[in-house]
Amino acid sequence: MSLFRQLWLVVVVSTLIAFSGSFVVSMFTARNYLQQQLFTQSTDSAASLALSMSQQKKDPATVELLVSALFDNGHFRLVRYSDVHGKTLVERVNRTPPDKVPEWFVRLFPLDAGQGVAQVSDGWMQSGSVTIIAHTRFAYQALWDGALKLFLWILIAGVLTGLMGSALLRTIQRPMRRVVEQARAITERRFITIPEPRTPELRSLAQAMNRMVTQVKAMFAEQASRIEQLRQEANNDALTGLANRDYFESRLRSALHDDDAPPTGALLLIRLFDLAGINQRLGRDRTDQLLREAADRIRESAAEDDERLLARLNGADFALLDLRADVSETRHLAQQILDRLTDLYRQGLTDQDNVAHVGFTLYQHEDDPAQLWQQVSEALAQAQATGANQARQAEQADRARMLDVAHWQPRLEQALQQQHFALGQFPVLNMQGERLHDELMLRLRDLESDGLLPAGRFMPAAARLGLIPQLDLEVVRLALQHVKQARQPVAINLAAESVLSTEFQGKLLLQLNQHNREAKYLWFEVNEHGFRDELQALGQLATRLRPLGCKVGIEHFGRHFNSIPHLHELGLDYLKVDGSFIHQIHDNRGNQLLVKAIADIASNLGIITIAERVESEQEWQALQALGIQGVTGPAATRHGG
Repeated sequence: MSLFRQLWLVVVVSTLIAFSGSFVVSMFTARNYLQQQLFTQSTDSAASLALSMSQQKKDPATVELLVSALFDNGHFRLVRYSDVHGKTLVERVNRTPPDKVPEWFVRLFPLDAGQGVAQVSDGWMQSGSVTIIAHTRFAYQALWDGALKLFLWILIAGVLTGLMGSALLRTIQRPMRRVVEQARAITERRFITIPEPRTPELRSLAQAMNRMVTQVKAMFAEQASRIEQLRQEANNDALTGLANRDYFESRLRSALHDDDAPPTGALLLIRLFDLAGINQRLGRDRTDQLLREAADRIRESAAEDDERLLARLNGADFALLDLRADVSETRHLAQQILDRLTDLYRQGLTDQDNVAHVGFTLYQHEDDPAQLWQQVSEALAQAQATGANQARQAEQADRARMLDVAHWQPRLEQALQQQHFALGQFPVLNMQGERLHDELMLRLRDLESDGLLPAGRFMPAAARLGLIPQLDLEVVRLALQHVKQARQPVAINLAAESVLSTEFQGKLLLQLNQHNREAKYLWFEVNEHGFRDELQALGQLATRLRPLGCKVGIEHFGRHFNSIPHLHELGLDYLKVDGSFIHQIHDNRGNQLLVKAIADIASNLGIITIAERVESEQEWQALQALGIQGVTGPAATRHGG
């Protein structure tokens, strides 16, 4: 029973009790008072009539006239005149019941008016007696009116009490509701603070809850800082703060082989000229300063972001991976880097005007990493042979095709209208080899070759055309069809622009509500780098999907650790740790500490951790020892079939 119903039940019961007690006390008090008044009326009227009759002749006509005159005013039930022997000579009786007074009320509160008796004299002799009983109908009417007024007042007081209690309860309920929402959020792994209410008892409760949440947030912030430090130590160059060679090569493999990676990109290799000689001539400290300044100049030129990764490979070599480049843009970028690096000589940070060289090449998805490094190394050698501060493009780089939006637009629009899309699926297993879910990847049917094109081929063009939300809805439609047959959990990737779209969320929820039996099998995941500044939208989506039984997570987790402090607010179900940290993790102590820290903080929040791109049994065993709960990649495909 709700608090409001309980309150009104208490008010009703209290009102009935108050009315019953007041009614009984008031009625008996009023009845006694009225009986006394009726008796007094009867006595006084009898004395008055007897006095009048004593002064008049005692003939029957006169006596009857006097009795009738008194009786006709209607206030008496009985007026009787008797002789000295008690014989009734004149009697008038009125048995009219009370008006508008229920019989049960009359029976419940009987009135005994009492009789008034007075002696009638004739000179010094008694000639008879007068007996008068006052009529009770007016008394009953007064008593009944008093009862109604009492009931009405008690009723009004009860209603007012209930309304005031309801208003007070609503006032109390607001902070109570916030406390309940906070507690529910904690069970959903979201830690939020609430305003402190004015009520002292509730204020102390809210303060205790807020202190707990604040401590939890501080703990997660500390853990996030520790994880970021571990990432820096494991995957960044200590001198320049750039990514190191191992991490860069792992990200390059992802760019070349991940299903959702862009179809083309660029790789640049930058080398400072004669670094060993500079070290001998200027000393180690000046050389270290030169390397730090060079890293800063390259970073400024590249405007490093989610689609560009800069690394220091070794002493004099830097590398830049650009996921969005074309030939002209890459050539311009290489020249811009050289221009900024030559400023190092003019500022006196190096003693020679020949500062650096750049070699670059464009690549296509599924290119071989070793061949790509060979191409860019040859381009760098050609730049060095050409002269000071030169940049050269690898000869094979011109085979990379640019994205032709005009070519893709009619194909994608036709595919959406005629539903020419299909799904590829890859298993995700727990550490015991059991299936957690299947990852579903969108494929486009190629009408020319009758094959399937991976998402990386057409997604960049779809993004430029603003078709990503429509494609995501198409994936959901296909996934619901798949689940209806297989009845197995599946994971779907949603783009950041889709999740940020109110229209998309509305259509998504409509689609899921229409297939609520299948919706509970869906796991939705978002690429971490798409939500560096929009984590709140992801949390809101998770809140709206949770009642449908869906799970929400982040893929490629770890590329940007700014999301870690907010994990306790998002209410996520799982994380897929980026494959950059998984490659040969059994031999990488730094990444082991990093992944262990991620697994621990996720475990404390009840979040499942899944490792991406697991390739070998050694990696699998190492991840299991670190607390990872699931794997995906070639090793999972071999086990899952």
